[in-house]
Amino acid sequence: MKVNKTLSLDYSIVQELKSMNNQSAFVNAAILKRMSGIKGVDKDIDTRILMRALYARLDCPAFLKKALDLELKR
Repeated sequence: MKVNKTLSLDYSIVQELKSMNNQSAFVNAAILKRMSGIKGVDKDIDTRILMRALYARLDCPAFLKKALDLELKR
């Protein structure tokens, strides 16, 4: 059974999701992976997705955010 749910997401994540065919399936899989306790990074994940995730972290240093911002705007 599927349930519609409204969530708040970072703008950069929403922009990345717009390029995906099945956004719901991707978000569902990501949440299931996180809840299952799997640690680490999927080696097949796109580099730009990793950069956006790092950019969204609160503990990401400002100088790194500037570099990521420049790269992500290309």
